[in-house]
Amino acid sequence: MKRIAFWWIIIILIFTLASCGGIQNWWTKLGANVKTGNYTVSVYSYGKEPLKVWHIKNGYVNTESNSDGWYFDYNGKLIRISGTVVVEEE
Repeated sequence: MKRIAFWWIIIILIFTLASCGGIQNWWTKLGANVKTGNYTVSVYSYGKEPLKVWHIKNGYVNTESNSDGWYFDYNGKLIRISGTVVVEEE
């Protein structure tokens, strides 16, 4: 009985901590390393020249859930972008 109560407390703590922004960023960053590939990610402003371009080697680009955003790991940093984005797999 004590063992079941212990695991319920652990599960509740995990769900409580998962709602914190820092923990969510950490989980998102872990998810950015699931599948590798070579990508070029470009963010555009008003359909003209790209504002920023990232060349990702052996990395992963994923979409944000319930959003128009994207996220990926670039040189050890979690990058989140949204708007007019073009993701090209090389």
